Amino acid sequence: MQKTIKIYDRDSHLTTCEAMVLHCEFDKARDTHAVILDQTVFFPEGGGQFADLGYICENASEAESNNHKINQEPQKPVILANILDVQISDDIITHYTDRPMEVGTRVTCHIDWNRRFDFMQQHSAEHILSGLVYRTFGYHNVGFHLGMTETILDFDGPLTPEQLTWLEEEANKAIWQNIAFEITFPNKDTLTNLDYRSKKELSGEVRIVTLPGYDICACCAPHVYHTGEIGLVKIVSSMVHRGGMRLTILCGGRALWDYQTKQTSVEQISALLSAKQLEVAAAVAKAKEDQQALIYRVNDLQKKVLEAELKSLPAPDTTENVFLFQKDLDTKAIRNAVNDLCTRYTGYCGIFVGDSETGYNFVLGSATKDCREAATALREAFGAKGGGSAKMIQGSVTANETAIRGLIQRHS
Repeated sequence: MQKTIKIYDRDSHLTTCEAMVLHCEFDKARDTHAVILDQTVFFPEGGGQFADLGYICENASEAESNNHKINQEPQKPVILANILDVQISDDIITHYTDRPMEVGTRVTCHIDWNRRFDFMQQHSAEHILSGLVYRTFGYHNVGFHLGMTETILDFDGPLTPEQLTWLEEEANKAIWQNIAFEITFPNKDTLTNLDYRSKKELSGEVRIVTLPGYDICACCAPHVYHTGEIGLVKIVSSMVHRGGMRLTILCGGRALWDYQTKQTSVEQISALLSAKQLEVAAAVAKAKEDQQALIYRVNDLQKKVLEAELKSLPAPDTTENVFLFQKDLDTKAIRNAVNDLCTRYTGYCGIFVGDSETGYNFVLGSATKDCREAATALREAFGAKGGGSAKMIQGSVTANETAIRGLIQRHS
């Protein structure tokens, strides 16, 4: 089989091309049809980037000829197949389609341009960032994944927050300069003396992508003509990863969408807190402090209520089991109260928080009885959930107070 001519190598902005179907067979493993063309505008998956998608239709020149027939209405080219995936092996590119095509047919390929341009924005920005990191800090890009929503870059060295800010600013300066990307295929001698980035040993014809002043890299993927087409690059997250640094970036349309989405959130938070948009972080911090103060106050009041309720319980010498049913109590306070009750009463000591309609969260303890037996009874009778040890269980149950009291009393 002859090698596929890679039209995308010549011009990354071409969205269509004519081609001849050289081979077509059903791929049982993929449940698709494997189609090989003599040339293609579709970029195959590789270099951390997904394949182009799109469709193949009848040959454009033939469709135009048909449209000029006498007394015939102009017709759009007929779609022969949709592209589901594109892969490359030994310079032969296989297009996986949803329908078969006849060998020898001349067709016209159409790529999904929005997808292609989005990928080019992300990948071209990655070259700027990786080139800057390599030239400035000496770190290599050891991992690259261009996903559908974000792009991830891994470097083999650490970067401080200040360095990341500088890196983002310098990358955007490169975009503003609207520098042209250069695509070359150097001969072996030239390549030997060229300081270029590459994650693996390469053989045969090597495609070099150069951004003057920033990066020289072996790369098979399509790129924008000029950096200005990237629009914007934003580092949205960073983390230490395997001794180096992992960055997540958004570029071009993705960065704009991210800004618009976050702007909407900031506007809503600003209105809710009656704060200026640039001051929402401080306003949220203040609201959090106020909330924490209220929590402390509520917990203190709950503690006092609980202490009053505990004092109203029957004396230990008059009853074996004691239960409290409350609307709202702090979990830590409940456990502490149950532990205290278990030192004074010989039976089951339980506190149930909630109501009979929505259910109760409970803590049940005992110094002398196996609480797991009570848990089993609650589960079998009311479908209660939870567990624990012989000394204490906790969980949730939906039943009324009278039924719960009666069940535990019967198993005491």
